[in-house]
Amino acid sequence: MLAQKNTTSKFFKWSEEREATPQVKKLAKEVQDQVELMTNKQYSMFDALKYMEMEVVGMAYRVKVQTNEEEYIHVLIFYGVELPAKIVVFEVWEDKSLTDPLLIKD
Repeated sequence: MLAQKNTTSKFFKWSEEREATPQVKKLAKEVQDQVELMTNKQYSMFDALKYMEMEVVGMAYRVKVQTNEEEYIHVLIFYGVELPAKIVVFEVWEDKSLTDPLLIKD
């Protein structure tokens, strides 16, 4: 039997990092409550700046969000295709900087 390799990179690939569009900014605002529950913090600022996307069964987004003048987080969001569409936050990475890339490459 052949050893299985991780082949997801052949089928699912993140886009390049881009400036956040109005739609991504809106999506980030829609998940702010979920992020605040996950981090146990309240954010007075929650502005999406950059994002990457990957088409799966729905869309996955990695979004860089500014939470105050010098603090940033990265949020992994899944936007489902079933109706009504579900928006779920899967992971939040705190203590990020403006220059941290959204995706760490191996």
